[in-house]
Amino acid sequence: MPKISKTIPVILYIAIILLTIWVLYPYIKIALWAIIICISVWPFYTWWEKALQHRRKIAALSFTLLVAVIILLPLFWVLYVGINELINLGVFLSHAQENQLKISPTLAHLPWIGPHLNSLWEQYILNPDSLKSLASKLTLPYEQASEIAAIVIRQSVHFLLMLLIMFFIFLNGARLSDSFKEINKAYASSFSTYFEKSRLVIRSVLDSMIYTGIGTGIVLGIFYYIFALPYPTFFAIFTALATAIPFALLIVQVIIFLIMLVQGNLVAAISVLIIGFIISTIVDNWIRPAIIEKYVNMHFLAAVFGVLGGIEAFGFIGIYLGPVIMMLLSLLWQEIVSNAKTKNQQANPKPLT
Repeated sequence: MPKISKTIPVILYIAIILLTIWVLYPYIKIALWAIIICISVWPFYTWWEKALQHRRKIAALSFTLLVAVIILLPLFWVLYVGINELINLGVFLSHAQENQLKISPTLAHLPWIGPHLNSLWEQYILNPDSLKSLASKLTLPYEQASEIAAIVIRQSVHFLLMLLIMFFIFLNGARLSDSFKEINKAYASSFSTYFEKSRLVIRSVLDSMIYTGIGTGIVLGIFYYIFALPYPTFFAIFTALATAIPFALLIVQVIIFLIMLVQGNLVAAISVLIIGFIISTIVDNWIRPAIIEKYVNMHFLAAVFGVLGGIEAFGFIGIYLGPVIMMLLSLLWQEIVSNAKTKNQQANPKPLT
C-alpha cells in the first residue's frame, strides 16, 4: 500500500507535465526564443534596472520594447532597401531594353563562358518579355497573397507573444532564479552544473555571432567600398547578419559576385568572392567554435557539429540548442567516466605499500 501511495503522485506529476507539453507544444519554440534572448541580454538588463532605480515594471517594459526595436529595425531597413532595389532593377531592365545595351566587353571576351553570358544577357535582359515576366512574378495571385498575409499575421502574433514572455521573465527574473535554486537544492543538486553550463553556452553563441558578425561586416564592407560595390553599407550590414547562419555568408558572396560581374568588374568580383570564401571558412570552422570552446571548454568538433546539427534539426533556433545539447552530452560523458573510475577504484583498491 505505501508503494501505491508513492506511485500515484509520480504518475500524476508525469501526466500533468505531458498534458502541459501537449497544450503548449505550438508555443514551445516561441518560449525558447524568449528564454534564449533573456539569458543572452540579462547582464544588460540588470544594468538597465539599476539605472531605473529598480523600478521593475518600468525597467521590464522599456527593455522589452528596446529589444523589439533592435530586432525589427534592421529587418525593416533591409526590407526597405530590398524593395527599392527591385524597383531599380525594373528601371534598369526597361532602360537596357529600350537602348539595347550590350554586355560588358570584359565579360563578352572571357574564354569559354563569354559567349554563353552574352547569350543569357540577350535572352533574359534584352528580351522584352523579361520585364513582363518579372512583373508577373512580383504580382501575386489572390491565393498566394492571402497565404503570405496569413503567414505575416501569424509570425507577428508569435513575435508579440515572445515579447510578452520576455516581459514577464524580465519582471520576475529574480523570483524565477530563486525558485530554480530552491528546487535544484532540494531535488537535483547535481544538475546545477548543467544549468550553469547551458547559460554559458547560450551567452557564448550570442557573443560568437556578435563578434564574428561585426568583424566580418567591417572587413568585407571595406572591400565592398574599395571595389565600388553599390550600397556598400547595406551589403556590409547584410553580410554581418548572414554571418550568424553557418555558410550563409557564402551565398551572400555569390550574390555580390554576380552583381559585380554584371557591372563588368571581373577582377573585383573574383577578389571579393575569394576573400569572402576565406573569411567564411575561417569564421564557421575556427573562430565561432573557438569562442564557444573558450567559454565552456567544449571540444572543437562538438561545437562545430552542435551548430550545424542544431540548425538542421531545429531550424535557426538550433544555433543555440545544438551547442547546448552537445555540451550536456559532454558533461554526461565526463560524469559517466568519473563514476566508472570511482567504481573501479572501489572494486580494485590499490594495495598499501
